[in-house]
Amino acid sequence: MAYYAFNTWVWKPYRNYQFQSGAPGQRAAIVKAGLALGFAAYQVNAAIKMTRNTQDPFLQRIGALLPNFGKSLSSVGDNLKNGRFDERGIQDLNRSATNLLQSAERQGQPIRPVAVPIPGL
Repeated sequence: MAYYAFNTWVWKPYRNYQFQSGAPGQRAAIVKAGLALGFAAYQVNAAIKMTRNTQDPFLQRIGALLPNFGKSLSSVGDNLKNGRFDERGIQDLNRSATNLLQSAERQGQPIRPVAVPIPGL
């Protein structure tokens, strides 16, 4: 769910230049992206708690990558919610998300986006 929120509400609009100055609906797109990242951070924090005491090797490896990703989601999300476009933060988040996806794929557990409604978006 966290990846879906990031990909749908942040990465795709970013790649379509919807956050650029002068873009139609720019401010609304930035604020929506911030809210989506808040939701994603909440989901990642829930996953961190779930993986904290697991004996499953896959969950342990993925869980080790989550704390920094969750902090980045929160930080960039806070900037966006306040209307501040953080291009470098979005690019760093994409690299982190790609790293998580590739790590899971290498371990035979691909992560697939799960479409979920996000309240307010």
